[in-house]
Amino acid sequence: GGLAFNAFNFNSPADKSWNIYTARMDVNITRNGHHTAFVRGSLAGIADDLAPSQFPGQPVSSVLLNNSRGVNVGYTGQFSSNVINSFRYSFTRLGAAESGNTGQEMSIRFFDTNTAFNRGFNRRVPVNDIRDDVSWNRGRHTIQFGGGVTFVRNNRIDNSLSFPLFQANPGNCNDCGSVQNNLNTATLPTASNTNTFNAAYLMLTGSLNFGGATFFGNPKTGAILPAGTPEARSFAENNINGYIQDSWKARPNLTVTLGVRYEYQSPVWETNGFQVAPTTDVYQWLLQREANAFNGLGQQLSPLLSWAPAGKANNAASWYHPNYKNFSPHLALAWSPGYNEGILSHIFGGAGKSAIRAGFGLYYDQVGQSIAVDSDLNGSPGTATTLATPITKFGLATAPRFGGSCTVSGCTGLPNLSLYVTAPTSATFPFFPDSNVGNQDFVVNPHLKTPYVMSFSMDWQREIGRGVVFDVGYVGTLGRRLLTKADFAESMPLRDPATGVDIYQAFRQIVAFGGANNFGIVTHPTIDPTNLAQLSTIPNIPYFNHMLPHMAALTADIFGPQFASLTPTQAFYSFAFQVLQDTLGSPSWSCALFDMDVFPNPTAGFGVTSPWNSTVDPSGTGLALFTPQFNGLPGWANFGWSAYHSLQIGVRKNRGNLTFSANYTFSKSIDNASSPENGDLAINSFNGLIYTPFNLRQQRALSDFNLRHNFNGEFGYVLPFGRGQKFGAGSGKAMNAFIGGWEVSGLVRWRSGFPLSPSEGFNFATDFFLTGPASITKSIQTNIARTGTPANIPNLFGNTAAVTNAANLIVPTLPGFAGSRNVLTGPAYAGFDTDVHKTFMMPWSDRQRLQIRISAYNVFNSVNFGDGLLSLDPTLNTFGQFANTIGNPQGGGRQMEFGARFEF
Repeated sequence: GGLAFNAFNFNSPADKSWNIYTARMDVNITRNGHHTAFVRGSLAGIADDLAPSQFPGQPVSSVLLNNSRGVNVGYTGQFSSNVINSFRYSFTRLGAAESGNTGQEMSIRFFDTNTAFNRGFNRRVPVNDIRDDVSWNRGRHTIQFGGGVTFVRNNRIDNSLSFPLFQANPGNCNDCGSVQNNLNTATLPTASNTNTFNAAYLMLTGSLNFGGATFFGNPKTGAILPAGTPEARSFAENNINGYIQDSWKARPNLTVTLGVRYEYQSPVWETNGFQVAPTTDVYQWLLQREANAFNGLGQQLSPLLSWAPAGKANNAASWYHPNYKNFSPHLALAWSPGYNEGILSHIFGGAGKSAIRAGFGLYYDQVGQSIAVDSDLNGSPGTATTLATPITKFGLATAPRFGGSCTVSGCTGLPNLSLYVTAPTSATFPFFPDSNVGNQDFVVNPHLKTPYVMSFSMDWQREIGRGVVFDVGYVGTLGRRLLTKADFAESMPLRDPATGVDIYQAFRQIVAFGGANNFGIVTHPTIDPTNLAQLSTIPNIPYFNHMLPHMAALTADIFGPQFASLTPTQAFYSFAFQVLQDTLGSPSWSCALFDMDVFPNPTAGFGVTSPWNSTVDPSGTGLALFTPQFNGLPGWANFGWSAYHSLQIGVRKNRGNLTFSANYTFSKSIDNASSPENGDLAINSFNGLIYTPFNLRQQRALSDFNLRHNFNGEFGYVLPFGRGQKFGAGSGKAMNAFIGGWEVSGLVRWRSGFPLSPSEGFNFATDFFLTGPASITKSIQTNIARTGTPANIPNLFGNTAAVTNAANLIVPTLPGFAGSRNVLTGPAYAGFDTDVHKTFMMPWSDRQRLQIRISAYNVFNSVNFGDGLLSLDPTLNTFGQFANTIGNPQGGGRQMEFGARFEF
């Protein structure tokens, strides 16, 4: 027998109330209309059941309330025949609040909780924007110039971090792998997915091996606020911009436009002084870590980081320095060839039939608020100190047990938080996070530059005749110094100066000794890490002799004196595979490196012998790869890069009974990270991380949003019957009511699939706190079919056995590598919608009409599978199986709609 964990589906009611109120007023200040003004206003009254019930009978998980509002005032004045001035002032205020649970939380990793623990927030963002623009026509020049200022205030009250969290987490279990190995017998076969097994075992035993909490401190009084206190912050940002542009009609058929824009964005600051930043230049700190690793020096030489009050309210610098050089040039050309003879007249169609346009522009991104929220939520030691259980503290034998229950009001019977962390009693600065390798904070490169893109385009438009216009062009965009994140505390490729080999290269040779490179390599290695006779067959690798001469002593400290006679290479193999077998039971190579590096640290309470040589580790306490304070330190930096190139073709016809437009784009977009700047605020601070900050090119691949082919088209056809048409032009009212006023329209969409990455499951190949993609051994073709296992379930690969079993096309990523990013192609999308409507003229007035409409969506009943819930973990039996469809209607079915409209 066995346990089966399946999805549970049910209907959850969701109420939506979307009320939006608008008003406008326009005024002619002067009778001739040379001076006008307007006022626009809007107000939202929205209540939306945002998240459904967790289980039947429970209330909705969260409700979103939105009362955002805005007002826009404008004045336009024509002061002379060639000078026009336009002034605008706008005030917008985003007002949103989300309800949530306010009790203590307990969860089991990889399993849903029995009640939702969404945390509520309240956000008010007033924005004042003032701008003025002038247009001046002078001869063949049209000169435009202007500028504006924007004041942003972001007021947040957030409960995301207000309550402790307790978890059964296999990633923090120091003996789950050994328990599983002991259970693997002839009657209890090996689990197909070790992490799900470990999570289930922790759940069944009630072992809460992880606890954490964020402690809010007042930097002015030093007081620690009580648990449950919402985090209240107000971030401010002031921006200024200006531009000048000259559109010069060099010839009647040639226009040249030149312009330049300047932008200044102030670094964001917290107006009440609840802002801290590192006292050390963390970017130089990262570069020094890389330099030390290259020169064979350990990371314990890195200075400890501390945080101190920052920002304008504290008369100090913000998270990053201001940028004063954000000038963006623009150039555009528009030429209408005037050839009326020869071959060029046939190509361009004669004067006025073609237009060739080309342009270049440099555009700066708007950054600030995402950085502020991210840094505040994840990296504010002292004002928001996040403490968590050290990774190796608890296992099944020692973890505190859960003895209560969880309801929508929270959980009871939870262990005391003091068993997991030591709460601070005050907030003093500079604040040094503990040197226990257990911290996860957040940083920003103080030298951060404003990201920018360079956009290129060239287009040829040609009128063919009968209202048909053809377009073909190139559009390209190059993104530079884009905002991405990297783990500033990631283990570095510690290099042996004598051989030039680093720890990752040496570790990859060790993995090769383990046998076939598949997901069972840890549980079933070719060489048993506990068998001394088999270990003796492993040849020496110079790196371990030079850099880790005491590896056998550490292995003996941890696993027994019988391993003291091994060579450094053999001892490293034995240590790495035994650690992984005893903990996760999976190829998480970074976990083996972490344990090797921190076990000699006396504060960890394990081995007492450092495996490193005295040059690498002069103190003899380990920490040659990781820093003393952190096991993860994600941070914003300008490490992003992108390039987009496309061929865009379009044709349209906009007059006559038949009108249509069709557009096709053939494109390629590549980058080294695709996550949006605010993509981690609701997930975790490691989302979108570049896995190898010491080698930024490793993740360069197709963008997550790349579409190789994208086509869309629409058409409308007025049937040529009835008054004013080709047939029945003179028909009477009765006949026209029957044959006239018929129209058919349609919308066609087709695109290729988005890129996807094979999953490595719960394995941490290179970064200790973020899983990456698995690796492929050769190109894999996707082919949606129902031939997978089990049968009749649509599968991206058709026959999954050809990918995951004997073929070993998807394998664990090796140490130091980022994996095979976006090498698979997801499902394509196709849709065709049509509409038929009949218009009746009212017999008493030609100015009143009744329209009857029949609409059909997904006419051909296409099934479009979604990739958002697609399982790409080859260790799961759901590998390649689709779990949802996308499009309108949901489920891939056909839908029809009937409607009537009266116009008067």
